[in-house]
Amino acid sequence: MKLNTYTKKISFISLITLSFIGCGGGGSSGSSSNSNTSSTTTPSPSPVAECNITQISDDTGFVDSYPSDIPWSGSAANVEDIERVFNNARAKDSTISQKLILPSQSVWDSMSIQQRGLYILNNERYYRGLKPYEGVSSEVSSTALSYANVLYSTGTFGHMEDGSPWTRLDRNSNIANNKDFFSYGENLYAHGSSSSYAKNPTAQAIYGFIYNDDASTSGSFGHRNFCLATGLNDNSGKSGEEGLVGFGIKQGKNYTLYPNAFSTIFVMNAFDPSSSWNHNSTIKTPFCTN
Repeated sequence: MKLNTYTKKISFISLITLSFIGCGGGGSSGSSSNSNTSSTTTPSPSPVAECNITQISDDTGFVDSYPSDIPWSGSAANVEDIERVFNNARAKDSTISQKLILPSQSVWDSMSIQQRGLYILNNERYYRGLKPYEGVSSEVSSTALSYANVLYSTGTFGHMEDGSPWTRLDRNSNIANNKDFFSYGENLYAHGSSSSYAKNPTAQAIYGFIYNDDASTSGSFGHRNFCLATGLNDNSGKSGEEGLVGFGIKQGKNYTLYPNAFSTIFVMNAFDPSSSWNHNSTIKTPFCTN
């Protein structure tokens, strides 16, 4: 019997641009131990070996060739499933030729939500010739988790349920006082299933943002543009890396938009730190395909 799955995605970019709203492709769901929990698990030291990569000095020449929607197909239960789906999409995307190779299953299982998200996001960026995001900021991930909880508790799905993305980020004075302009602020993803919680929702959300972002957002590609943003002001931290991201996930069975379903809300926030930002607590995760 076919199980019912539902997904939504929404991206918010500039202060003067309307948000992009639409339904993304669904996917098979797997089991999860995160029932009715929230998470921004603090990353442990990276279990992945350091990358030996060539520094990218300028990514402003990147020209995207937006592919038609490629919905997630099949399971997301393990690293082999994730690699298969991403590599099927990459084969149809002229802007990237390198296959995604994830760490072993045991290493992947030991990685936090933040590490998994940063690994996939920066792998997608670097192998398109884009500077990787510098890393994860706990201040950003805390903002993302807080908003995931707001959406869940209010039964809503949008960017303006508790101020704007920038308002929420700026409630942290460290972010407010140490940032450069960045036109992107937030990507949202929600998934509901009648059978079980989404397995590997971080991978599924980022996949949807990058490879299933045409019809699902009325042709806007707002999620993809955010994930593959170029031209950040590279004046903070390590040269050739710029931008701090964070992810928040809330799961439960009482989300109003998906009544009686196993629901997952995924929030991605980011900002561009200025030269005054202190990177002592920045979480980094090697993302290389070796």
